[in-house]
Amino acid sequence: MQIDSELRNAFAKFLTQLADGANDAAAWDQFIITHYSDSFLEEVRRCIVRLRTESTDSWGSEAVCKKLIHWAEIIQLAARSSSWEDDIHEVHLTLTPAEFVMLDSVLRRFSETDELSIQDEAERQSLYHLQCLCEKNPAHGKLPDLCDARKELLGDG
Repeated sequence: MQIDSELRNAFAKFLTQLADGANDAAAWDQFIITHYSDSFLEEVRRCIVRLRTESTDSWGSEAVCKKLIHWAEIIQLAARSSSWEDDIHEVHLTLTPAEFVMLDSVLRRFSETDELSIQDEAERQSLYHLQCLCEKNPAHGKLPDLCDARKELLGDG
């Protein structure tokens, strides 16, 4: 599912304004009466409705305002996290021509023999360098874990 970071940020802003006492009926209708396909926002919306209708805390109390602010912060964090994930459609690595030739040679040998082996020190050094490039890549900390990557590549996810 595509996450709408702008919607999440707008919802968080609404919650912050609500906590500050800006109780606009049109904004309430826009953000709380609406149902969301984003399951995260929908759950927060339901929590707010329950808070408004079922809570023993009075609306506008410090406890209610703290909850609204807390939810706004969580939504903003989730919006930032999802936008990082959404931005990664490709990962780019820059290789020297020699490294490219070496990597291509290793991959071709694997493709032809179904064995992954290192035949000399140049191949070993090139693979070490490639692994370092992967670790240093800005996308490194934002990528799926190995299990999820395997599922995606095998079509199970």
